[in-house]
Amino acid sequence: MFGNDCLYSNEIRTDIAAPSKYAALSKLTRTLIEKRGGLGSVEKREFLDAGYDESRLLEVVAVLAASTITNYTVNITQPPLDYISAARLAAR
Repeated sequence: MFGNDCLYSNEIRTDIAAPSKYAALSKLTRTLIEKRGGLGSVEKREFLDAGYDESRLLEVVAVLAASTITNYTVNITQPPLDYISAARLAAR
């Protein structure tokens, strides 16, 4: 994976002063989500020109696919929330 620490993850989500490489990752991800996987040659080229390669593009697609499957599964099965773990995460 990309190894983003929490600082960069938050910057990517909020578009606050993210380095250009992370901005390109954010833009690609948003484009894939908004266009439901439809990626034009210009968007692809921008991502590659930012310093990523084809394998990173496929990695982004794989992460989005895993997230989608997880969201579908949780929405369909409605698993009980682990309140103990949720409290620990909130305390961080």
